[in-house]
Amino acid sequence: MKVDIIVMGTHSRQGLAKILLGSVAEKVLDNSPMPMFIIPTKSLEDR
Repeated sequence: MKVDIIVMGTHSRQGLAKILLGSVAEKVLDNSPMPMFIIPTKSLEDR
């Protein structure tokens, strides 16, 4: 695809949850030559 930037949302997992579930946004960031704009999202319970 010919894109200028990749925009992704992330749940901002930390600690054990990040180790067990991983982070798709982090994997894309590590492997993409494109600039990325990562938006932290929160569930309704976290607000």
